[in-house]
Amino acid sequence: MDISTIVGLILAIGLVLGSIFIGGGLGDFIDIPSAMITVGGSFAAVLINFPLKTALSTMNVVKNCFLVKLPAPPDVIAQFRNFATTARRDGLLALEGELESITDEFLKRGLEQVVGGASKEDLSSGLEIEVAAIESRHSSGKKIIDAIAAAAPAFGMIGTLIGLVQMLKSLSDPSQIGGGMAVALLTTLYGAVIANMFCIPLAGKLEVRSQEEVMIRELMIAGLVSLVEGQAPRAVEERLLAYLSPKTRQAAQQNAAWQGLRPRPEGVERRLTWSVPSTETLPLVAQPIYAAAVGPAVPDNTKTDNPKTTVRHSRTYRNLKSEAPNP
Repeated sequence: MDISTIVGLILAIGLVLGSIFIGGGLGDFIDIPSAMITVGGSFAAVLINFPLKTALSTMNVVKNCFLVKLPAPPDVIAQFRNFATTARRDGLLALEGELESITDEFLKRGLEQVVGGASKEDLSSGLEIEVAAIESRHSSGKKIIDAIAAAAPAFGMIGTLIGLVQMLKSLSDPSQIGGGMAVALLTTLYGAVIANMFCIPLAGKLEVRSQEEVMIRELMIAGLVSLVEGQAPRAVEERLLAYLSPKTRQAAQQNAAWQGLRPRPEGVERRLTWSVPSTETLPLVAQPIYAAAVGPAVPDNTKTDNPKTTVRHSRTYRNLKSEAPNP
């Protein structure tokens, strides 16, 4: 649920109604003929401008402003890193077991093609066509809202002109001039409210939602192509992080570092210790090679004369490439 859209609508409606109640009552601002001209005329213009099926889908378009179904980009990147790790260890066919846990239909179809052995050209072209279709649907929905935003003030002006004509016909009775002028101006008010409080903000939110979804789909396509190319998990992650803004990218990297999915930042150390037999038990020729491989030996606190005593080797790692979570 998009909280900002709901909060914005409630705040706008509350401010307008509050100003009306402070200055008088709501009944003075209700006029059925004015609403018929403004609201009915706007939807009539939409029916003229668009096919019936497209016009009737307006509510589904508006619903997209309130319901958010897209995953967060950092979550998608972490998911593809896991896919790349599985594919590098067990092969692409092992990703078939991940299909049941995927809820996004676009990603699921793409991963099915990867498991099926599709080439990266066929995979990319097919998914790009689907992204283009998504953009087209979003553009049609935004055009509907834009058409209502343009038509509502115009029909409000038409209602005002109709009210002025009717008012001018009754100039012989001065007592009706004030009421007729008020009714005439209500149509302009209705048109301005419909356009500026609802349609224009909702059209802007639809455009933002469309851009977010297209970015997520492009991110998924890049990840799927990387799986087909057999890239390493780190390479897949770096490729997908390029789609994020610098601030979001840094936050995703820090989150992955603390989860053990990435190396620690520069300057953050991890010290590993392990116990191995003493080099004295090895042949003289192998002792220098073994010592260089495991690092300097630090004897345990327990003293012993046994030449086979166990020693503790320690080495400090910077930017450790480890899949284990941080302690």
